[in-house]
Amino acid sequence: MLNFLHSKLKPTIICNCVCEDDYPANNLISNKPNQGFMAFSVTKPPIDLTFNLPHQVEIHQIKLWTSIGALKSTGFEVKIRNNEGIECRIGSAFNITEECITFCRNPIDLSMGKQIQFFRYSQRILDKVTTVIVTIKTTKKCPPVLRKIEIWGLPAQCLNKLTKEKILKIWDDTLYTSPNTNEKISKKTKEEIQALSLIDTNDVPEDFLDEITYNIMIFPMVLPSGKMVDQSTIDRHSQTEEKWGRLPSDPFTGQIFTKDRKPILNLLLKSRIEEYLLKNSYKKEIQSLPRVLGRPIKRRSQPSETQTLSSTLIHLEPKPKRIKVENFMSKTSLEDEIKFALKGIKRYSQISSATEKTDNDNDEDEDDANNHKIEKVIACLSCKSNDNLYRILVCKHLVCKPCLVELSHKNLCSCQTTFKTNEIEKYYI
Repeated sequence: MLNFLHSKLKPTIICNCVCEDDYPANNLISNKPNQGFMAFSVTKPPIDLTFNLPHQVEIHQIKLWTSIGALKSTGFEVKIRNNEGIECRIGSAFNITEECITFCRNPIDLSMGKQIQFFRYSQRILDKVTTVIVTIKTTKKCPPVLRKIEIWGLPAQCLNKLTKEKILKIWDDTLYTSPNTNEKISKKTKEEIQALSLIDTNDVPEDFLDEITYNIMIFPMVLPSGKMVDQSTIDRHSQTEEKWGRLPSDPFTGQIFTKDRKPILNLLLKSRIEEYLLKNSYKKEIQSLPRVLGRPIKRRSQPSETQTLSSTLIHLEPKPKRIKVENFMSKTSLEDEIKFALKGIKRYSQISSATEKTDNDNDEDEDDANNHKIEKVIACLSCKSNDNLYRILVCKHLVCKPCLVELSHKNLCSCQTTFKTNEIEKYYI
């Protein structure tokens, strides 16, 4: 059987509502169907998606993926239209909880999820279909969404032999074409092709996916509503709100962000995602994703005093020896004359030398203390490691990445100082 909504077969789609910017209806028939369709945020069901097929088709199955992240459509109605203009309802489903549903002629394979048989009176019209109309009737308190749709069948028997051969040739080319580079690859067995499809479809843990876009998160943020989304999703939502003159808010509840109610970076989940991306770095889909902790910091040779610590590199150098103002003011010409006059007295010279020695020892001790302090600063407060350090802005202490992951559970530094996740910055030596 063939999927007649594949982009190589050139189907068309018409939607009777306004779509979100990144989720137009054309995504359902493009090379990236998993991005899906989403109606504008104020749109209420029902809405119609009309798929026009280039040739008459004998339909056997229609598969629908009903959710995008936390957004879900729960009621569908499917209608078809043949070349003579006759329109007929072939199936409907409501109160859907499954991720995928399949409308089919004879439900057999139970591994395909929920299966719904076509209405019996519509069997005679399923052999010459040119248009399929999918109506989203109900949703789960969200705008209508549809992540993916496939229409499987065969060329209608009424088509001439040349047209059938042309359709089958195009479909064969799609089976032996790389989905990322569109370059033809050598013929393989069915088992090899299935293995290749499994590699391209990443089996990503569900908690690594954005609950709105259903993509792997790079900067996982916990919203005040408890949902987990990527920072880029929050940025796009804030830009959309700004166009309407609204302040940045939670995409799920609409509550405006404040100082105490704002997104927080989940460092523990981010480290798990980094580990997953590193283990699967051989996959082409993973290679394009960034795997760097923190945001890029612009390096400068001479940081200015007015810049904050988070935007400049900190160069620790030994503190220059400070001149005490009192001693400097006391060294006048009269004092020098008195010392010169008393230089010949043995008792005075011994006291003077002892005093100078004590001052020198104090200066050396102060330099040693400063050097020791610097050595302390550039090492982790807990394990004394100096690799991959982070700075806690509240107490100015440095901790390494493994220690930071443990401290972030209780948000408590080793010095018993509480901190927030947004009060941590990358430290460069």
